Amino acid sequence: MKKILVATDFSDNADVALTLAKRIALLNGATIYLTHVFRPMLLDSNLPSDQTLSLMDESEKRAFDQLVRLRREVETDGLKVEIDFRYGVATDGIMEAIQQIKPDLVVLGRTGQGRVLDKLLGSVASRIAIKSLCPVLVVPGTLDAPRIETIVYATQLEYIENEALRFVFELARHCKATVTLLKINSPDQLNIYNDEYFIENIKKLFPNETFMLKQVEAHSVREGLNEYVSKEKADLLVLANQKRDWLSNILNPSLSKAMVLDSQTPLLVCHLDEDA
Repeated sequence: MKKILVATDFSDNADVALTLAKRIALLNGATIYLTHVFRPMLLDSNLPSDQTLSLMDESEKRAFDQLVRLRREVETDGLKVEIDFRYGVATDGIMEAIQQIKPDLVVLGRTGQGRVLDKLLGSVASRIAIKSLCPVLVVPGTLDAPRIETIVYATQLEYIENEALRFVFELARHCKATVTLLKINSPDQLNIYNDEYFIENIKKLFPNETFMLKQVEAHSVREGLNEYVSKEKADLLVLANQKRDWLSNILNPSLSKAMVLDSQTPLLVCHLDEDA
């Protein structure tokens, strides 16, 4: 892992996400790319044009100065840091940054300055987690000292998950974390193929990796995941996101988006292999 993109709006939640990103970067020797998407404030149209321009310039300068100060703070921890200042809507700006920087991991807080709007439209974090092709780590702002020592990887044992598993095992090695592969057996869970085939395939492809396998009965996947992670006090929950067609999105809303919005545990969303 060489590049970690951390999106920030300078909120407390973003600071918590940055704390976890720094820990991962220190363990991997990665460079942190601090990204802020600046959106000019809405001003009174009755103000004189010169006053309007002055206020806009001041707002932009404050945001850029905050980003520079944040870079200096991160550098004091011995990390390499690049800053990335963009303009526009948060989701679009972050996606542009991902496409240009090509990070190995994106880290961001679940909500920031627009919490009421987030609840109505879905958070920026959920949209990035679903759209981004690289892994996205969403960190709730309720954590005091975020760490990664226990990882729960949610699997259906129905799809090829090689790349997602490879990323998680690598992360676990660097963090010296344990990995549990968790399958929730519930009425809303797909269960077509023999689990043993996928389990043996994982063992064959990752012979040097240590992991536990758990199966839990629950009324729904979402309920089972939340209960297990809470009970086991997991530090990180991983969801491998399967590409969805328009019909499946209508019939069964995305589990990844739902979990991003309400999980109290840091959530890593990976995308399954394209040929799965």
